[in-house]
Amino acid sequence: MIHQAQPSRQRHLLLFLLAVVTAALCCPNNAMAQERESATASTKLIINLWSGREQPLPIAADAAWTATSDHGRKLFSGKTDGKQPVITLPALLPGTRETAVLTVDGQHHAKLIFWPPQLLDQCQAVFADATGDVADALKQLGLRDAAGRDESANSPAAKPPARIQKSPQVTPRAGITLVFPDRWSFPCAIADDWRDITLHHAKKPGTLSVIYDKHSRSIDTNGALCYVALKKHGCQCVIFSPDFSLTDIDNALLVKAFLEEKQP
Repeated sequence: MIHQAQPSRQRHLLLFLLAVVTAALCCPNNAMAQERESATASTKLIINLWSGREQPLPIAADAAWTATSDHGRKLFSGKTDGKQPVITLPALLPGTRETAVLTVDGQHHAKLIFWPPQLLDQCQAVFADATGDVADALKQLGLRDAAGRDESANSPAAKPPARIQKSPQVTPRAGITLVFPDRWSFPCAIADDWRDITLHHAKKPGTLSVIYDKHSRSIDTNGALCYVALKKHGCQCVIFSPDFSLTDIDNALLVKAFLEEKQP
């Protein structure tokens, strides 16, 4: 009986050890899991900032922080002492950018990307009925007027330039149209010519909404959409929320992405 029981105890011991090892491999301890989650979160946090103007940093009170360039040069540092820190990087030249790592209390907090004041210097567009504040803001960002190219773009081989418009009352037109309406433009109907309607949120919320019924489709301002995109066979129209501010770096980068995608 003794010889029969010994192998049984050994098998139970081996099974127990196997279970412990398997659990350890499948369920890492909390410290390791938290460290991995923290590292993943930090690599995903990107903060876009303007150069040439004061920019606040999202840092908690009573924290020591440092912004270091990719080359190891310390750009800024300080301690919050209950106040949100504000930094200013000299204005960068068009077409350039500067990146840095923001460290808070010795821990990687975020990647900083500084952009030039003339963010849209490499882009051009035809200004249709967009005048006043919107047109001025876009031109201050470096967007060039391509009015002379509007007719030449009728050639099948030519890619039509982007259009900047104020009125959301649009019909499909080759290329892309960016619409910056005021709040008095709503509600506005969506023409039947448009085949695809997509609704978009962005980093900065807006006020747009889309209303469907049996007979019509329209855009109004009782929602939280940043923009609505209308598409049909090579035609695209992007209607931004009336509170869409081009002084916000994330909004300016969104416009840059649309323009660069469709530039001739």
